[in-house]
Amino acid sequence: RGPVQATKNLTLALVGEVRGELEPCGCPTLPYGGFERRHTQLDELRADASAPVFHLDLGDMLVKGIATNRGNELKARAQEMLRLSRVVGVDLWIPGPSDLVALPAKKIPKESPVAVASATWLHSQTGELIMPPFGILERDGLRIGVIGLSAEPKGHAELGYRDPLEAVTQTLPLLPNDLDWIVAAGNVSDGEAD
Repeated sequence: RGPVQATKNLTLALVGEVRGELEPCGCPTLPYGGFERRHTQLDELRADASAPVFHLDLGDMLVKGIATNRGNELKARAQEMLRLSRVVGVDLWIPGPSDLVALPAKKIPKESPVAVASATWLHSQTGELIMPPFGILERDGLRIGVIGLSAEPKGHAELGYRDPLEAVTQTLPLLPNDLDWIVAAGNVSDGEAD
């Protein structure tokens, strides 16, 4: 969509379906660690990278199947995880369906300390997007556009959903012309991604 330019490289650090807790869960096997470990690994990646590093969180950050009756405690944990995401350098968060257990979709853009994007979640009544469909990330002279593709939020009457292909097709013309890379990422199923 613009003049041909020299190739520019980048490194994408993708994290998704962490389904974690803020504190050690006491699991006897595979205690991978949490934000401290992620922070350490990202610092090492940035130190060793020969290209700008962008960190995307593809959603579903809290443990799966948490009961919704935990109310404010669950919301506070979700907000703390988002705050920590910012601390470790998440550039963009693409919420997943399990994130809606703790945070209603319409509040995510207002309450998240991390930039958010979803081109697939809509208001069920108006058909309008709930959050920005994409984010523009810049680092070291490199600009990328990231289109967020959130999976279908089943069981949420207030949310509508549009097919990822339709979402990408309608979002591409909205992106600026001066981007070096365009990435579509999220937590949609393998079939929808294909």
